[in-house]
Amino acid sequence: MNNIGKSTVPLLFQSARFDPGVPEVHSIDFYKAAGEPKELKWYNTGHQINDPQAFADRQEWLRKYLNIP
Repeated sequence: MNNIGKSTVPLLFQSARFDPGVPEVHSIDFYKAAGEPKELKWYNTGHQINDPQAFADRQEWLRKYLNIP
């Protein structure tokens, strides 16, 4: 986690509220440690984030930062 604070590229964090292996506090700490720009999205799912909104959010984020029409 030490190097994530040195990142200067846009980062999208997609976190699951019901992930038994990654408690919410760890997701928040990891997000806070990251450099800017960054964005954090939460989903009401387990570790395998297969929520349709997560796919849509990822697609929108890629469009924004990769200038995809």
